[in-house]
Amino acid sequence: ETLGLSTEDCMCQMMGVGCDGGGDEEDCNVTATNNLDQLSGSATVSNETFSITTLANTATTRTKKYQWIILKSIGWNIFSFEDGVHVKTNENNPSLQWKWQSLQHNSIDLSGVVIGGDVDYSLIKATPAVGQYNAIMDLDFKVKYSVACKGSPFYTSLIYNSQKNFNIDD
Repeated sequence: ETLGLSTEDCMCQMMGVGCDGGGDEEDCNVTATNNLDQLSGSATVSNETFSITTLANTATTRTKKYQWIILKSIGWNIFSFEDGVHVKTNENNPSLQWKWQSLQHNSIDLSGVVIGGDVDYSLIKATPAVGQYNAIMDLDFKVKYSVACKGSPFYTSLIYNSQKNFNIDD
């Protein structure tokens, strides 16, 4: 003991650990763990189209920007952004005149407000598959969920996969 304080009291005053016989710390840990489970458990994989914008259009090529939701949660979403290039063919049938040339991944971004913790995200891999009339973007990404308890972080990281099929007529 130092100056009449037990080791536990000293640790409590210095670091906020072990206070009140551990009761507050235990409650904090339980609350943080529950909040972390709720934060990570409320997120679901999505492949919902958000917007498609024509960036350029000529007689022989067109470029479109595709924005889609890859992860949905309460109050926030993670989006993916792609650019697709289409080329015009000599096909007589108007519905078959455009074909895919390329699909390129640009970025992912979070939109909205995360309540009760923090979310950090990163792309692992973006794999396009380009056919004549359809192109698929296959994304692997990691999301780190974190909450704090008396300044100590609690976190978990999850890996997700989302795939989106884009039709030439979208």
